Amino acid sequence: MPKIVRPLTRKEILAKAKKDKGNPNKRNDGNNLTLLVYLSGKRSWRTRYTINGKAKEWIFASYDDVQETKARKLNNEFQKLAKKGINPKHASNADKQTQKLTFQYIADELLEKRKLENKKDKENTRRLKKHIFPVIGYIPHHEVTKQIMQEQIINPLIDRGVYAEAKKTFDVLMLVFNYAINQYEKIDTNPALKLWLPTYKATPFHAITEENNFKQLLVDIWALPKTHPRTLKQTIALLKLSAMFFLRPSEIRCLKWADYDESEQVIQAYASKVDLEHAIVLPRQAITILQDLKAYRKADNEYIFANNRIADNKPLSE
Repeated sequence: MPKIVRPLTRKEILAKAKKDKGNPNKRNDGNNLTLLVYLSGKRSWRTRYTINGKAKEWIFASYDDVQETKARKLNNEFQKLAKKGINPKHASNADKQTQKLTFQYIADELLEKRKLENKKDKENTRRLKKHIFPVIGYIPHHEVTKQIMQEQIINPLIDRGVYAEAKKTFDVLMLVFNYAINQYEKIDTNPALKLWLPTYKATPFHAITEENNFKQLLVDIWALPKTHPRTLKQTIALLKLSAMFFLRPSEIRCLKWADYDESEQVIQAYASKVDLEHAIVLPRQAITILQDLKAYRKADNEYIFANNRIADNKPLSE
């Protein structure tokens, strides 16, 4: 009949270690759980178990962090795992890895990989830091729910009326969770898939018919670098030149450097409505803007108003 070992009392746990050639005192608590007491006063819990006929031991916690009630509960779980052929030490390390996989950890990992692919994530990073990390950054990604994202991330943006920002924030959530599914396989479906976004259709502005209103429009365009500092250089240039060229949006945004004759100071434009090319004589202000854009130009993009955020040779979007 195996010897029955009673659990240690608090007095036995706190008793100082006796000298024993530098080795810790071993105080048996039962069920293969032992308290190691060192001369320094340090106390640690050790469990013993058998995996595939091989005896193993593991010092799994300090007494300062885990006291006897919790240590016994953990040890019971370890013994159950060992009987199933699962090494509790390995299972615990796997659980710690799972807890490390917070939404922010995965998002940061994804951004680092996209940086190696020359992906431009300035706006994605801004949205993560501003809208997403404060809410779910610290939560393991597989524990993030659709409800918390809807109520604390998406709905506040919808309530503010910034529908485009809500949609782009949704896109960032989708991007990170899709990466997590492929990389770590802790979840099978993307929890952001069922987030609700309003159907939003932009309404056109009424045409300006009053001189004073047109003056204010020009003032607002030239003030954009201060009032909206995140606006792209190409966008600001396009708006300024639109006021000088009077071209349709599709006509001006698709202008190419090949259309610009720098020596003659003209630009060849295409009037789609009448299917006709015509030369625009450039004022000095337009020449200054174009020269500034030329210095900023990427050699592999033929468009004057290039979309430098994507790798393809494309102009700014409609």
